[in-house]
Amino acid sequence: MSLFSEASDGILYICHGGLMKQTDTLKRLNAVMKDINGDNTQILRTMQDQIDYLQEKVGILEEIIEVETGKERPEYSDEQKKRLAYRGRKLNDNVDAIHKYCHDRRNTIYQ
Repeated sequence: MSLFSEASDGILYICHGGLMKQTDTLKRLNAVMKDINGDNTQILRTMQDQIDYLQEKVGILEEIIEVETGKERPEYSDEQKKRLAYRGRKLNDNVDAIHKYCHDRRNTIYQ
């Protein structure tokens, strides 16, 4: 069973407990996909451009913090650390799932 489902309206939904809902992230992804017309490389380029922009923005904000506080790194509150850890775990889980899928697929191909 797929985590994502494409309904008859052509919009991606996430399956959660048997219910289908369109999250804010999926709404944005659907908007990007409408502009792409099936060209996955363009989707990847767009996502990489967004990542590059956000990395540059974080770098600038870190420079501002260093100038203002004299410290190289910001001091995160416990709540902020939890939020970052949560996002990091989700990212790691996604990477692990991709590696497992590729490993399983490779074993199937070579058997």
